[in-house]
Amino acid sequence: MYLVLPTLRVVNNTMSPDMEPELEKSQRSFDPAHSKGITQYLVQNPGDYVLGAIQYAVDTEGEFEEIEDGSNMGMLYLPLEATLRSIDGQHRRRAIPEALSQDAKLDNDHLAVLVYVEPELEKRKQMFSDINWNQRAVPKSVNVGFNIRDPFAHAVNEFLAAHPELDERVEKQKSSVRRGTDKIYTLGALYDALRRYIVGAEGRVRDPGKFQWQYLKDRANELFSFVFARPELEEALKDPSVTEDKRVESILLNGTTLKMVAAALYTVQQKDKSKTLKALAPKFAEVDFRPSAEMWQRSGFVALGKTTPSARNQEVRAAMNELVAELTS
Repeated sequence: MYLVLPTLRVVNNTMSPDMEPELEKSQRSFDPAHSKGITQYLVQNPGDYVLGAIQYAVDTEGEFEEIEDGSNMGMLYLPLEATLRSIDGQHRRRAIPEALSQDAKLDNDHLAVLVYVEPELEKRKQMFSDINWNQRAVPKSVNVGFNIRDPFAHAVNEFLAAHPELDERVEKQKSSVRRGTDKIYTLGALYDALRRYIVGAEGRVRDPGKFQWQYLKDRANELFSFVFARPELEEALKDPSVTEDKRVESILLNGTTLKMVAAALYTVQQKDKSKTLKALAPKFAEVDFRPSAEMWQRSGFVALGKTTPSARNQEVRAAMNELVAELTS
C-alpha cells in the first residue's frame, strides 16, 4: 500500500474517474446528486473543507525508491501500462473537476490517495466491502450537535442553549429515544421538524446556505414553543418521572409525530397566510393525540392496539392531511 499526496489538479489530470469497465467495477453505482453535493461543499468551504482519502488499486507494484533507507518515504514509479482501478471515492473524484472549474484556487490543495497493489477483481470487491462493512454510521443527533455549518443545526442548537430545561431532555447521542428514559425527542427529530416547518413535508433543502441561522432560530422558538404548550409535554418537562407514561398516552411524545405536526403547520400556513401559530393554538389544543384517536386509526398512522406511529411516508402524509383538516375546519 502506498500513500501519495498529489494536488487536486494532478488527481484531476492523471487519475480518471472512468478507469474500469462496467463488468469490473468494485464499488457502488455512481450517484450524480451525491457528487454534486461534494462539489458544492468544496466550493463553499475552500479554506477548511475535509475530504477523506480516495482509494485505488494498481495491478503492479511498480518501483519505489526511498529517500533514505528505512524512512518509508520516497518516489513511486508506476509503468505507463499499469492499470489503476477505483476502490473507494468515486464521488469525491468526480466532484473534483467541477469544483476546480468553479474555483481555480483549489488546484494546489493536496489530497490523500491510497494506492493498494491488487490486480484481482474479486479481492478489490472484498476491499470495498470491508471498507464500508466495518464503518459504523454516526447517528443524526450526533452530527446535528457537532455541525455549525448547517444553519438548521446551528439554529436548533442555539434554541436549546437558550432553553436548558428542554436541552437536558433531548437525546443527543443515539438515533432514537429508548424506552424507560426521560428523554422526549432526539436532536435529529428536532432538526428534521424545523426543516419541515420551513420547507414542507419532505424537509429537503437544496441550499441550506441561503437560510440565516438567526431567522431559523426564531422559527425554531416559534415552532417548539407552540408544540410544548400541549399539556402532556408540559407535564413531561415538569416531572421527568411521568415521561414514559405520557409517551404511552400521547403519540405527540414521538419524533415521527413531531415531524408530521411541523409539516402540517407548514401546509396550513401555505394555504392561508393568516393562520399564524397563535391563531392555530386553540384548534391545536383540542387535537386528540391518543394512539386510539379515530384520525390516527383512519389514516393508518397508528396501527390498532399500538401506541407508536408508523414512520412510512404514506401513513405520515395521511396523518398530516388529517391534522391539516382538523386545524382548518
